Amino acid sequence: KIGPMSASAMSSACRQRRFAKRHKRLPSTDDEEPLRQAARVSESRDILHLCCPITMDVMADPVMAADNRTYERSAIRRWLQVHSKSPVTNVQLQNKRL
Repeated sequence: KIGPMSASAMSSACRQRRFAKRHKRLPSTDDEEPLRQAARVSESRDILHLCCPITMDVMADPVMAADNRTYERSAIRRWLQVHSKSPVTNVQLQNKRL
C-alpha cells in the first residue's frame, strides 16, 4: 500500500523506473542509508503498477487488455494497430478489445 503522492512524484518515480529499465539498473542512491534506500526501492516498485508498461509514464486513462495488464489507452491502441501480441509478454492476445 502506498501513501498519498503528488502526480509529479509519481511521474518522477515512473521516469526513474524507465531509466532503470533502459540501463538495466536501479537509480543510484549511494548517499542514503541502507534502510532509506530499501524503502525507496519498495515505493518505486509499488508505484510501478501506476505506470504504463509501454510509455513508463503515469497512466491518465488506464485500460485493461486481453493479457490482463493495464496500459495507457492511447499507447495500447497504437500498439494494437501494428501488433497482435502483448507488449509485455510477447504472447499472442486472444483479442484486441480494451
